[in-house]
Amino acid sequence: MFRKKQSIGLDTNTSGTTLVLMRRRKNGYKLKALAQADHSESFVDSFDPLDHIRKCFIQTRSKPRRSQRVACGLNGTEVTVNRFDFPAMSEQELEYAIHYEAGEVCPFNIDRCVVDFCLAEDQKNKKPLEKRERLRGITVVAKKQAIEEKISTLKRLGLNCRLVDVNGLALLNCIDELEYKGEGRAYAAVSLNERSTTVAVKLADGTCITRELQGGIEMICRNISQAYQMERSHVRQRFDHASPLDQQFQEMLLTGSREVLAQIDETLKFSTSQGTNKQMAIVYLCGPRGITDAFGIPLNNMLPYEVEIWNPMDRLFISKRVSRTGIAGKLRGSAAIALGLAMRLA
Repeated sequence: MFRKKQSIGLDTNTSGTTLVLMRRRKNGYKLKALAQADHSESFVDSFDPLDHIRKCFIQTRSKPRRSQRVACGLNGTEVTVNRFDFPAMSEQELEYAIHYEAGEVCPFNIDRCVVDFCLAEDQKNKKPLEKRERLRGITVVAKKQAIEEKISTLKRLGLNCRLVDVNGLALLNCIDELEYKGEGRAYAAVSLNERSTTVAVKLADGTCITRELQGGIEMICRNISQAYQMERSHVRQRFDHASPLDQQFQEMLLTGSREVLAQIDETLKFSTSQGTNKQMAIVYLCGPRGITDAFGIPLNNMLPYEVEIWNPMDRLFISKRVSRTGIAGKLRGSAAIALGLAMRLA
């Protein structure tokens, strides 16, 4: 089933271990396989990524092979992404400035990290760096141990890890590839995950800001359960149901999601203050069916921007094998990060 020209995106940090297999076509991308192994509460402290990746391969009725090209992602506890804006300078001076600034602002021990950067300007710009007006871009600082663990885990399964990316940047990549074509205006993506919320902003100047916020679907359901003395399983079942929420449950959702909403609002306000153009074109909200649709209502009411519940599956060619399982309709935007990872190599 897996071919050399196909790529695998593996997200092990958000709503479970999500695996996607895709192939680039002349007119888009084709989703060849999709699987997810949930992170149930029973083994939060003893999570075994090997076991979950194996479960994903079993779902796709395939076996890991070294010839497969795999991209995986790091989350906010393992990596930082920061903007930089420097005057024109040589490449050697730029590398020194970036490493110096990373050492000043990074919360990790910089000696145990990998530092990388990317210029935001059009890559076709042939001018030497010292002759450009400004040098803007992003700096990524990741823990070496986290990268090595990702590579080692995949190697133990016989897989070849070709790329270790950042979840937030992969989320933006998915939207850039499938949806957003606007220029000169910022946009944001919010991925509502099981135990966290990924917020990624692409500013008008091409730089990015990503944050992994504490709390997600699990915390929202727990807050509602405690505030209204309801069984958490009942709360979750109601959100997983596809029908619209009644007024009472919408009020419950607002109560339970206030912490997450406040963090999203704070992150977006900070992000737009960093760019030269303060206008946010749109906020794309991604996540599993049910609760994401419900969460979009209070999020849209809170923000001064348009909020669109975004389903990347609507922009893909989906194989008959995936369509028959119904998993694409269930996972929807919760697979966006894994899709963005796979697109890096497709």
